[in-house]
Amino acid sequence: MLQNYTEEILIILEKSIEGSKKDFQWLLDNKYPELAAFSNAVNGDDEAVFWLLKNGFPVLGVLCNALDEEPFATKWMQEYNDKILIHFVKAAHGDELSKAVLIKNNFHRLKSIADTIQNLQYLRDKNNTFWYKR
Repeated sequence: MLQNYTEEILIILEKSIEGSKKDFQWLLDNKYPELAAFSNAVNGDDEAVFWLLKNGFPVLGVLCNALDEEPFATKWMQEYNDKILIHFVKAAHGDELSKAVLIKNNFHRLKSIADTIQNLQYLRDKNNTFWYKR
């Protein structure tokens, strides 16, 4: 699914995931609302996940849930059997073998997005660990 977008679009998606409001708006203005929603969903917006599921983008919705390690979503991803997306999820969880698979198959931008998501998850976990940062 994500691998079907152009490199240019994936770069804009990654910037949106990193928090760029300009790139988020570009996705909306240029008929990529699913990627704008995915960007928000990756950043913890449950309503964005529901929007994806209800508006014809169930794979992206389930992908977000798999990134959050929800068991049903992880099982569904295995049954859907998109090996690239499976490696994308694993790479976002730090799996070095999956990162290497993405690179070997010329999905460098997906690997980069997975690294970005991994860093966001690390920061989220770190901020939730220290009570005085809440």
